Amino acid sequence: MIKFLRSELGSLADKQVLDIGTGNGGITLAFADESRLTVGVDIDRQNCAVLQTASRLDHPLAHLHVLRAAGESLPFRSASFDLVIVNGVMEWVGKNARDPSAEQKRFLADVARVLSPQGTLYLAIENRLFLAFLLVDPHTHQPFVNLLPRRLSSILTKHFGRHEFGNYIYSWWGLRNLIRESLPTLEFYLPIPHYHDPYRYAPLDDSDAIRKLSSELKRDVNFSIKSRLTLFYDWIVASLGANRVALPYFVVLGRKL
Repeated sequence: MIKFLRSELGSLADKQVLDIGTGNGGITLAFADESRLTVGVDIDRQNCAVLQTASRLDHPLAHLHVLRAAGESLPFRSASFDLVIVNGVMEWVGKNARDPSAEQKRFLADVARVLSPQGTLYLAIENRLFLAFLLVDPHTHQPFVNLLPRRLSSILTKHFGRHEFGNYIYSWWGLRNLIRESLPTLEFYLPIPHYHDPYRYAPLDDSDAIRKLSSELKRDVNFSIKSRLTLFYDWIVASLGANRVALPYFVVLGRKL
């Protein structure tokens, strides 16, 4: 991820970075080694405690800060950050709200607020139209909730499931429309083989690059069977030119300008 962002943004040494939804802090700690200032925020108290412990052991406190906060209401001045990272997080925003998409819009608006005029959002998320995710949601493991209209999924899971569905992911078109209300300049990439393990990135519409990188990684890296199947799947989808519809993951770089 750092190598990719260096190629897109140049050196990160003078950048102020915000990682939203830090989890146990792997991304936050990595960027703290590269940037002028890194801030990690998470709504979970335990995640914040784990990261605070790691930051005290490995990083000067002036260089890395940890805060417990919600992404929909970030406690920072406007234009505070050069890079905001939202890696596998937006689908959890608003999951218990009456209208999760409205909360996600509010979240993205606040991300845009804290970005500097030349700042960049890095957002990674699943593709709603990927066949496996249409059959079973990757977060809640509820069947068909991404295939059905949102309102119907909400009603059915509220009355017949363990909990009401609210982990919204999007198609390429839905994600583009959602983000560009706050950040109109967008670039889409495929993380290969997964946004959790982004060994390489290819522009989403560059089928030749996707085929090439998928083939190279399959030869050069000792991946699990699941990752190898993902590489083969990516190669097939790119060969068919169905990239926007059928590839499993998106990475989006969003900018104000």
